[in-house]
Amino acid sequence: MLYKIKTYLLAALFIAGWWGLAFEQKPRAVKTLKTASLIIDKDAITAGRNLLPALSSLSRNTLHQALAGDFTLMAQLIAEWDIDAQLLQEAGYAVQRLSHKDFLQSQLLYRIEKLAKREKIQHCQFLPQTYTAASFLLALVRPEEIAALPRHLRDQTQLYPRKLTDKIQLNIDRYHSEKLFQAKPRIALVANYSHPATIQTIENQGIEIYTMSDLATLSDIKEEIMQVGYLVDRSLEAELLKIFIDASMAALDNQMTTVNHHHSPKILFLNYHRHFTLPTAKTVTRHLLARLKNLDMSLQYAFDDKEAQKWAIPIDKEHILNLNPDCLIIATSNPAALEEEMRSDPAFKTVPAICNNHLFFVDETVQNSPSQYIVLAYFDLIQALVKLP
Repeated sequence: MLYKIKTYLLAALFIAGWWGLAFEQKPRAVKTLKTASLIIDKDAITAGRNLLPALSSLSRNTLHQALAGDFTLMAQLIAEWDIDAQLLQEAGYAVQRLSHKDFLQSQLLYRIEKLAKREKIQHCQFLPQTYTAASFLLALVRPEEIAALPRHLRDQTQLYPRKLTDKIQLNIDRYHSEKLFQAKPRIALVANYSHPATIQTIENQGIEIYTMSDLATLSDIKEEIMQVGYLVDRSLEAELLKIFIDASMAALDNQMTTVNHHHSPKILFLNYHRHFTLPTAKTVTRHLLARLKNLDMSLQYAFDDKEAQKWAIPIDKEHILNLNPDCLIIATSNPAALEEEMRSDPAFKTVPAICNNHLFFVDETVQNSPSQYIVLAYFDLIQALVKLP
């Protein structure tokens, strides 16, 4: 009997000890977890780039796909970037972030848009005269809802793939075309500088006219997206695209925030088409450069009233050499030929941007596109700066 009592007592003590050990280890695990979290935060602040691998990637192809009308991808990226912004805030960075209202609105818009049932289109409804109008419509509506495209837009395959534009057979080169008349578009989206005879020809076919606004700033582009979205009964999609543009720009700004340059590099942005020019405030590129604040040297130029009305101001080689930039970003349609010419020029070899291989080229078409693809233009600028030491 005594043996049994001892056995039960030892078993009870063993069980009590086991549970006691288990409960004793739990606070220790929590304490370790908190300490590890603090170490990560401290490293992120002091080491700068250590947090970057944990952030979602910013892929140009992914951005392009979303901007082309992939609303599922838009909602997904907006959510990922918001988490990135929170991580950066916790690590001590001053970041750009969508307002809580806009973030929730984006997710709600996606869920509503996903559930929305669109009526089957019986015929083409919209006739985009301008590249910008076509860009908006290609993202917001189905190809079969677009009657025709500006002819040379099809050549910009880096923005508008053939597999998409080939679904729209007609070109807008003959407004009196019988095929165009038979398509019976409901609305034509035309430029405000269109020739009166062109407008009259369209109106004579019984087509309603909508005149596009001048788009010189990012705000102008977003406002016009909303207008076009309302016009073509795609207000939900247009608003989500507008919020996505804001989220994209904020994510790119945050990428620049996490880059620690050893000094503030002197950056000069130039256009090149037969000769070098600087962009003016009439261009969207100029407003993108303003987001870089004191890094871009071209912003120091105060154009007079006459020059400010132009799209670009010429700048000669001697002036570029005198500015002696640390980094050159050039928008051109033929980067290979221009790079060869500049690197073989003895005068340019003394410029830090050239001798340190900080010469970058960006797509001229993308930079000059006042549409949702202005996000890609900003992406190209940011990627050049990220590569600087």
